Amino acid sequence: MEDKRQHIASKPDYFNLLNLPVSFQVDVKNLERHYHLLQQQIHPDRFAQASESERRVAVQYSSLINDAYDTLKQPLKRALYLLQYYGGDDINFDRDTVNDYDFLTEQMALRQQLAENINLAELERKVNVHLKLLYTKLHALFAQTTIDTKTIKNDIIKLHFFDKLKREIHHQKNHSGEL
Repeated sequence: MEDKRQHIASKPDYFNLLNLPVSFQVDVKNLERHYHLLQQQIHPDRFAQASESERRVAVQYSSLINDAYDTLKQPLKRALYLLQYYGGDDINFDRDTVNDYDFLTEQMALRQQLAENINLAELERKVNVHLKLLYTKLHALFAQTTIDTKTIKNDIIKLHFFDKLKREIHHQKNHSGEL
């Protein structure tokens, strides 16, 4: 377990940049408001008449703001960022697995349901329930005084599975005409 106050300073602090509290739970309206305010101030178009070095800094800073916004807006990216923010190891979704028999069994059943195109609306409902539960759990884990990076890593791997499955359901529904 790691003390959550030990932020890895070598990485940009996206929360500070966008004037948000460090938390898995993000107020999206507040995020968007701060993002737009920063972009209005630093957008490269505002520096069209500036020196080459000032234009380059504006482009770099604008890119950083875009990365921060994109990362904090999406729960999976936000969870990965927070894991690294507190010094957790990177996750390789192709290599890293979860040692949870029930989860693995459920993965196979959900994948089978998708492959057989059986009741995609019900499948999507199940996935959304799992996502909400994981969001709640991750919010609580990241709010702890000490950060249990191993548990968080496992939950992020599960979040990745359900996030990907949800996109695949949408893709299949769009191609089968079931919306």
